[in-house]
Amino acid sequence: MLNQAKHKLIINHYRNPQNQTNVKLQDYHQFEKKTSYCGDQVILQVKLTEHHKILDLKYKANACSMCLASASLMSVHMKNLDKTTSLNKIKCFLAMINKEDYNPDELHADLKALDIVDQLPHKLNCVALPWQTLQAFLLS
Repeated sequence: MLNQAKHKLIINHYRNPQNQTNVKLQDYHQFEKKTSYCGDQVILQVKLTEHHKILDLKYKANACSMCLASASLMSVHMKNLDKTTSLNKIKCFLAMINKEDYNPDELHADLKALDIVDQLPHKLNCVALPWQTLQAFLLS
């Protein structure tokens, strides 16, 4: 059974997604990724400072509840981070959901709610997709 508090947080971010938009924003870089596994699609819009700090992060997702919740949580917790810090946090998050070693102090408690994906292994790609999309953008 899923942890009640984690389940509630995930449902809240699915039903009340943060930073979701259907509008193409000016001065934002756009990056898109789709998983062939289930068809989930995420389009990120990222506004960077001249020093590559994430000033703002918006997204549009045609995806399941776990992917939407993951994108929403990511959009909240990745703002105002520089590129190096962002990439480290992404690496840590992906390690967490893949049950690999990571430093738990690197992730906010809300992000750790998504560690329940180990109870729903068919949703692993869904939870990872927004993070992999941001990672691909930052590395491009």
